[in-house]
Amino acid sequence: GEVERILLERDLPVEIFLASSKLRAKTSHERQDAFKVLDLRCMGLATSVVHDAVREGDLVLPRSITPEDFFFAMWASRWGAAHIIRSDTPLTQQGVNNPWGAIDISLSVLLDGYRWRPLYADWNYAASAKRIYQEIFPKDIVEQILSE
Repeated sequence: GEVERILLERDLPVEIFLASSKLRAKTSHERQDAFKVLDLRCMGLATSVVHDAVREGDLVLPRSITPEDFFFAMWASRWGAAHIIRSDTPLTQQGVNNPWGAIDISLSVLLDGYRWRPLYADWNYAASAKRIYQEIFPKDIVEQILSE
């Protein structure tokens, strides 16, 4: 959530540029293969979280949805939101005054609908996020996150 917001502000234009199929088509086959390896590593790591949740019984997916499909839908929602938030779309004129907050709570409700435990209302996710930030991220990023 919060780390993503800070890093996206800085890195999203570069990521969009690098993810462009038109740009990648102009690179060497070796570079294209390297991009694919990195993409698959990133997606594999994220998908492994979903597989772990299913294996531990914290998430029960309908038979029609694979962990890979589930991850893709969540990823696409955040990625799409980031694009819209960074665009010139007049969100506040439509009453969307806190777009990141809207996406966070909407995805939390969606995940609760899938019954991914612990449920949003049953866990202090803000405290967990703060602890994770302090344990993993550089101090300057953490200070920026916690000051918001």
